[in-house]
Amino acid sequence: MTLDYNHRPSFADRVNAAVDRALTADQAMRPPRDYLGGSRLGHACERALQFEFTATPKDEGQDFSGQSLC
Repeated sequence: MTLDYNHRPSFADRVNAAVDRALTADQAMRPPRDYLGGSRLGHACERALQFEFTATPKDEGQDFSGQSLC
């Protein structure tokens, strides 16, 4: 394995990072839902649905990345 100490993020890496930050900021500004949408019916994990419905706070530092939000 070779270490590259001169690596710089590519243009695509910088764009992807900017998009991820924008998606994360947008998600933070949206009010939380007070209902479960129809697309959530039949979800395999009933515990996840219960946590979502009761608005149980996420563990600190466990928010979704921008890539997961798109």
